[in-house]
This record gives sequence, structure tokens and C-alpha cells, in this order.
Amino acid sequence: MSDKIPLWPTTPPLWNTAETREQPWMDWFPHPEGGERPCVLVLPGGGYSVRAAHEADPIAHNAHLAGFHAAVCHYR
Repeated sequence: MSDKIPLWPTTPPLWNTAETREQPWMDWFPHPEGGERPCVLVLPGGGYSVRAAHEADPIAHNAHLAGFHAAVCHYR
């Protein structure tokens, strides 16, 4: 389970308010055992109009297997 964290408290800089896409956010995937651990920041690849889903949450879950917390950044 992840927590959704907005990257800006208000409208992001240079954000086109006419855009229908969701504003950028980060999903926080704490390690199931908790505690202080290193964290991996996952920045999925893609193109100008899509992010590669197979490079997001699955990578965060693999980080758990290695003993890390993980965060997945969902950017525009």
C-alpha cells in the first residue's frame, strides 16, 4: 500500500491550468517491516505523453525485496 504525496501544496510552477492531467505527485512505499532504512527514488521512464507503468510500482516492490523504502515520482 502506498501514500499519495503531492509535490506542491498549490499549483506547480509553470503548470498550464487548462491541462486535464493530474498534478505531479509521489507515491510513498514504506518497507513492510518499517524502521530506518535507505530509500530508493523511482523515476519511471516513458515519453512526452506517458510514463512506463512497468518501471514504477514493480520497481518499488523490488526495492522492498532488497530491504529499502521506495518512492515513485509521477511527473508530467
